[in-house]
Amino acid sequence: MGSRKTYGGPPSRESRSGQLAHGVRSAGTRAGSTIRGPTGAYLSLGEAASGLGLNTFTLVAQINRIERELGGPLLVRAERGRPMTLTPLGRRVLRAIRTSQDGAKS
Repeated sequence: MGSRKTYGGPPSRESRSGQLAHGVRSAGTRAGSTIRGPTGAYLSLGEAASGLGLNTFTLVAQINRIERELGGPLLVRAERGRPMTLTPLGRRVLRAIRTSQDGAKS
């Protein structure tokens, strides 16, 4: 395991949505992609919430809401010995976010 950054407190409300979109990225585009953030792979939603400075319940509730609106799961939740991964829908949504961000930068 690598070294971890020290926790400097939660990010501001304005920066959280940008972190979620910018910071969470997949390790690849094939099935079983690991969820990654600014400090490396997030193995679970609890770890991702902590890394993003969010309450786990808040992150899970938001992901559940988005999944309901999109009509399917974005993540295969972590289980013992298996990290969470993106579903095919999750990978498509992530590509759309990146494309949108790339267009906004130009």
